[in-house]
Amino acid sequence: MKRGIAFAAVAAAFFVAGVNAKPIKTELKSKWLDFEYGWSSEANAIPALVARFTADLKKQRASLTTQAQKDAADRKKRGFPFNAYQQVTSITTEGETPRLLSLRNDTYAFTGGAHGNSGTKAILWDRKLSKQIDFSTLFRNGSGYLTALRGPYCKALNAERKKRRQGEQLGGEFDQCPAFSVLTFMPADPKHKGRFNQVLIVADPYVAGPYVEGSYEISLPVNAALTAKLKPEYRGSFGF
Repeated sequence: MKRGIAFAAVAAAFFVAGVNAKPIKTELKSKWLDFEYGWSSEANAIPALVARFTADLKKQRASLTTQAQKDAADRKKRGFPFNAYQQVTSITTEGETPRLLSLRNDTYAFTGGAHGNSGTKAILWDRKLSKQIDFSTLFRNGSGYLTALRGPYCKALNAERKKRRQGEQLGGEFDQCPAFSVLTFMPADPKHKGRFNQVLIVADPYVAGPYVEGSYEISLPVNAALTAKLKPEYRGSFGF
């Protein structure tokens, strides 16, 4: 009981910190690199995440600058033009509860070539454990939660493909439902009600369709069947 009371106090403190915290955005523009890196106010209220993102920011900026300078020098020797590298990292909040903070990390990078590349990762932070956990950690072992999500996801994905392609069939892997191992899962609370009522599933470019189609984002509603598969300690973070 004391442990539960202590966690409630800590969670309340985090929410107060989140209200007072501000989003962070760092920008660097030079002849070699156009760089942006930022995170949400909710993430900025957690010191461990601030330290992690700050270290990653510095590492990425230094590495890309070095790569760009070497590339520029090589292109100059060969008489080729050089276009400044670009990278934008945006870490936004998909939702939060007293225990969990669901973050979305979107990154776009251009280092030459026909076009840039983009990708999305999930960061699910457990305030009680003070660490990042996997989406799968939320569910009981052997619960079969992926099976429960598979059918609705594939149906919704095919409907979105049909809409974008105006009914055209591309054939091959881009008409198949991707393996869940190549997708990104995030609990989401789009209306900010303090409980997750959706599961957002993101397929990066080339995963569910060709590059020109961009990423595919499918939101599935949380229902009683899915909630029953959660571990007891996480059920309070979800609603429908």
